[in-house]
Amino acid sequence: WVRLHSNCSGIQFNGDTAAANALDDYEEGTYTPADASGNGITYTADSTARYVKIGMLVYVQFDFTLSNCNNLTTESARFTLPLSLGHSYGSGVVGWTTLHRSCQLHIASGGAYLMDNDTSTESSIYLKNNELNNKRFIGSFHYVTTT
Repeated sequence: WVRLHSNCSGIQFNGDTAAANALDDYEEGTYTPADASGNGITYTADSTARYVKIGMLVYVQFDFTLSNCNNLTTESARFTLPLSLGHSYGSGVVGWTTLHRSCQLHIASGGAYLMDNDTSTESSIYLKNNELNNKRFIGSFHYVTTT
């Protein structure tokens, strides 16, 4: 059995009265991923991006297609987060893509970066925008927010 207690600190479990251990925030929502590289890339939603925030942990699911990036070769592809980043990093995966190779996500202060960890050099792990024109990505990621 689990005992629940509620007070101004939030929901507390099994007699633990420490405010730091209380569940004090839960939120569900949608958001529109947008270009975080400053290059005007278009992120077209194939389905609505959704997030769930439990305490400070944010979990996001997305499904979008990129366009307007055919001639961009220098910037790493990255998109916005629904809530501010509160820790130095987060991570995620692309479960399906028309890029036809596996991709991961690195979450940092600049947004969610699309990556290919199969490459041998660290400088080339971030997918370049010109590789991604008209490619669809479905995946999820998680990170810690500030509040």
